[in-house]
Amino acid sequence: MIENNLPYKKKEYKYILIGFLILLGLILFKELRLYLSGFLGAATLYVLLKGQMTYLVEKKKIKKGFAATLLTLEALLLFLGPLTGIAFLVIDTVSGISIDPKAIIENFNNFVKMIEERLDFDLFTPENLSSLPKLGGNILQSLGASIYSLMINSLFALFILFYMLYNYESFEKMVKEILPFKEENKQILGEETKMIIQANAIGIPLLAIIQGVFAYLGY
Repeated sequence: MIENNLPYKKKEYKYILIGFLILLGLILFKELRLYLSGFLGAATLYVLLKGQMTYLVEKKKIKKGFAATLLTLEALLLFLGPLTGIAFLVIDTVSGISIDPKAIIENFNNFVKMIEERLDFDLFTPENLSSLPKLGGNILQSLGASIYSLMINSLFALFILFYMLYNYESFEKMVKEILPFKEENKQILGEETKMIIQANAIGIPLLAIIQGVFAYLGY
């Protein structure tokens, strides 16, 4: 009788373990969701740089640590290069604009008067003015949090990318073992995922550049 109940107990233990793992996964996802974009960014860069890593290690016989560091620096430059260029472009554009504070204030006052006349409502009452410092503080706090989150996710992505590149063989093997598919389906999924990531990572920036060129020529 006891022996007959053993398979049922094993199934119960199995379901309990699966439920525990799902619960643990949900908790981890909730706590680490802020870093999800960093992990996805690292995965995207890994797909783009994995071919270079294989070439450096297997054909050029370069040590994994040095090759991974070199490619991580390449990814860092790919991140900072365009961002720095955009920042200099914005600074150069803004610095060439002549600003007339009196004209801006006059236009703003005219706009406010027009809104007040149409709505029959005073926008700048003492109550509204008292809330402006709080609103400005909230905006600055939100902006600071966004910048902080961007920096943390960027650093997190670079660290994860280095780990993925350094352990590229064992990392891919581990991912394939986790996937609950047949070996043939795993291979198809991996190839299609790689193609999609490469198409998005290369195609979207290329399309943006082409649109920018046409916009510059048109205007």
